[in-house]
Amino acid sequence: MWNCQDTDNFRPTRPFSLDTSTHFSLSPQNEYLFFNCSEDDVIIQPKPIFCEHFPDRCDSSCDSASYLCRHLPQCPSALSGSTSCCSYYPKATESLRLMLKYCASYTSVYWKDIGSPQPYDQVPEYGIRVDFDIPVTTRCLQCQDRVKGGGTCGFDTQTQNFLCLCEERNVTTYCQGTVTAVSAAGALGVVGGVWYLKKVRAKAPVTCGVQSNENRLF
Repeated sequence: MWNCQDTDNFRPTRPFSLDTSTHFSLSPQNEYLFFNCSEDDVIIQPKPIFCEHFPDRCDSSCDSASYLCRHLPQCPSALSGSTSCCSYYPKATESLRLMLKYCASYTSVYWKDIGSPQPYDQVPEYGIRVDFDIPVTTRCLQCQDRVKGGGTCGFDTQTQNFLCLCEERNVTTYCQGTVTAVSAAGALGVVGGVWYLKKVRAKAPVTCGVQSNENRLF
């Protein structure tokens, strides 16, 4: 992936991938910036601001009027005037592969919550946001049942076993009734999918998991 230190020196791009045996998936909240794309192969055109907030309601062209292209995080003047930039919200993994085929490089930006009052509560940072999905099982439904304490479905980060996260402790069943308590350390809860951030290294392209033709995302 491109970073500020690269400026106009675009390194060969390698794909970012996730191991398909896990419950991790790329978040739709990532924004991908592509540089020096071929106008003969990629539809590049400016989009209205509306599309930045509701990308699913707009066409699949690469937005040359993107806010992030005009204000690159941490290095707004890193690119020369001859370098083109456009923002693309992929609707399929295959479309990302095609974009890399016809563009010199790319980077990913996510919006980080810094806890400030709105509208200054988020700042853009380089990286990839990844969601973790916990399957809705009987144990999860029992954990969430308000009659049984209204816990949060989660998992132990060391054993990968199911946990029900309660206000005072973490348990293996549900918050009220006969439960088995476990340590609060190493537990992760999920409310509609939690996320972690894989920061982009300064010089090395980012990969994650096992790469193969089947699990490559782009």
